[in-house]
Amino acid sequence: MPPTGWESGKHNANLTTDLNIWNRQSQAGIVFDSSTGFSLPNGAVGEASS
Repeated sequence: MPPTGWESGKHNANLTTDLNIWNRQSQAGIVFDSSTGFSLPNGAVGEASS
């Protein structure tokens, strides 16, 4: 998949920043970026952006 343009990158960065600030204040959970992989129970690795 090709990279996003600068406008999308700017919006995504702002959204992640806002989400992380809100989460730190509310202590609702953990924020990850879209490139984070997770080990699933069946041994597969799932990606947050899939």
